[in-house]
Amino acid sequence: MIRVTLPQVVVAAVCLLASPLLSAAGQYCAAMEASGPKWFAAQLDEVQATYQSGNSQDAYQQLRSAMMGLPRRADVSLDARCVGPAGWQRMYQLRRAITQSLGQAAEKAGRLTKTQGALDWYVTGDNQADARRVIPQLTPETRGTAWVISRLRSEIALLDQATAAGFELLPEEQAARKFWQRGLDGTIRYARSKVAEGLQAEEGLLTREALDEELKVEQDHRDRLGMAAAFFGDESLAPDMEVQREANRAEASLKMLKTAQDWALAVGKDETRPVNERAVERGDALLARAGDTGLGVESRDSLYQAAESYFKFADNLERLRTAEVAREQIAPALKAEVDQRKAKIARQGAEMRKSAQEMKQSVDKTKAQKESFKKEADVLEDELGF
Repeated sequence: MIRVTLPQVVVAAVCLLASPLLSAAGQYCAAMEASGPKWFAAQLDEVQATYQSGNSQDAYQQLRSAMMGLPRRADVSLDARCVGPAGWQRMYQLRRAITQSLGQAAEKAGRLTKTQGALDWYVTGDNQADARRVIPQLTPETRGTAWVISRLRSEIALLDQATAAGFELLPEEQAARKFWQRGLDGTIRYARSKVAEGLQAEEGLLTREALDEELKVEQDHRDRLGMAAAFFGDESLAPDMEVQREANRAEASLKMLKTAQDWALAVGKDETRPVNERAVERGDALLARAGDTGLGVESRDSLYQAAESYFKFADNLERLRTAEVAREQIAPALKAEVDQRKAKIARQGAEMRKSAQEMKQSVDKTKAQKESFKKEADVLEDELGF
């Protein structure tokens, strides 16, 4: 039976799966040499000796070689199950012990990738108790959850392929098949619940009243721009805080949707549909809001930009283009307003620099006059003999 796991965890080799001892599909094992079961038993003796010496890594490589190297009379693929139920049962138990040892060693490293590797060993060897213990260590993060789902799906598929090819699973393998399926179903339910939680939190963000912290930040922002507007004599600098709040919340909303999307992708690409639909809904709302000509052109531009971000996130190119076209239509007016403001600020700045220079000159003149007066007073004092 072929097992596809991490690159360093390759278990067995071959495709034409069947055994005259285990199934009715005996023709697939007909090319195996008669000495095959005896040869395989000798290989397992060597594997067991290496494992008992404390070298689990080499023992696993030996086991892999044994499962791939069955003697054959033709250039055909054979499976280790061709050796019969007794040989396969012994191999199964050896593999279980070796992979448990390798999994425990991987766990000691403590990093996420090592924990993933540990689970891979445990699943490969049907070490269910260890797998049950490790899975919760991986699922708090989307990356770990995605890996658990992928690995369990792979193992279930391999067992199903063996059954479809005519093999009778060992009782332990049948139990493992059910165990992995329960684990997979539970992990998928967990990921879906995280998606639902994320969408609910995002809804609350956009529908709740402004928090005291938000109001304080907005007031500080309003004060700073208000002072600048008064200083430069440009009312267009005064902020539209309602629009600013919408833009800020849109940014926070997208972060929440991205997290929800990651949880959905852990299960599969099709699971992202509700998240993308929510993003399009948000983008459409901002698109409609930006169409209000009563708003300032810069406020409208920021709303169009936020709508574009939602559509990009949802990969909705049609709606994205709609937003881009609408934004392009106000671009000339936006440029004119910005250029006018820059020119106005530049003039105001020039006037301020001129006034500062005149003030400096006045101060310098006054200082010179004071020094001249002091000198004249000193001369007079000398003449009078003071």
